[in-house]
Amino acid sequence: MKYCVYKIINLINNKIYIGVHKTKNINDNYIGSGSLIKQAVKKYGIENFKKKILFVSQFECQAYKLEKLLVTEEFIKRDDTYNLKLGGIGGRHKNSYTDKEKSEKSDYLKKNNPSFTMTNETKLKMSKSKQGKPSNAKGNFKKQNDGKWENTAHIGENNPRAKIIYIFNQYNDIIYKCNGSFYKTLEENNMPMSYFRKTLINGEAADINLNYVRKINRELVKMYQGWYAKEIKE
Repeated sequence: MKYCVYKIINLINNKIYIGVHKTKNINDNYIGSGSLIKQAVKKYGIENFKKKILFVSQFECQAYKLEKLLVTEEFIKRDDTYNLKLGGIGGRHKNSYTDKEKSEKSDYLKKNNPSFTMTNETKLKMSKSKQGKPSNAKGNFKKQNDGKWENTAHIGENNPRAKIIYIFNQYNDIIYKCNGSFYKTLEENNMPMSYFRKTLINGEAADINLNYVRKINRELVKMYQGWYAKEIKE
């Protein structure tokens, strides 16, 4: 597999789109996953677009590094581009979204989410109609002697529905006890979630081929090899 940085050119209005694609054949027909470039292809037809390969590498990080250099804030603000997101790989901070991207998201919500255009009066009526009724998440509620429903999700160890998951190291020592907070424990301790999900299914250490783990996560997974998560009923 190869990672290629490519440019899509609209032959009618010369607008461009730059992206990264993992592929066996760099000359495939992949056109991009951005919402604007997809809309443009639908409008003008695929025959009016040209694809140009800018860079090819066997390493994912190199391709995204170049995309980050090309698809900058200034690039996105240009009128002749279809890109909405900044280039590069990694999480997005809520303040990193561009004005162009925020506008696109707002338009999408208006078209596809009824509550986005719902009046305050309608929202208030819906809220009042649900007051005093238990949530659909019945597992987190318990009926009391007075006939009222009490939310028990916060009770923790006293909640019989809460999952108690233990995390063991390679020597079978208990390192963490996660009472209804398994994913929170993993997140707080920067532990690889995908790895521990697999161990939880089998209740034992997962046999993971590091060659299939993304390079940026490889060292992290290697640190916890032999560790596993297991649910134990008490």
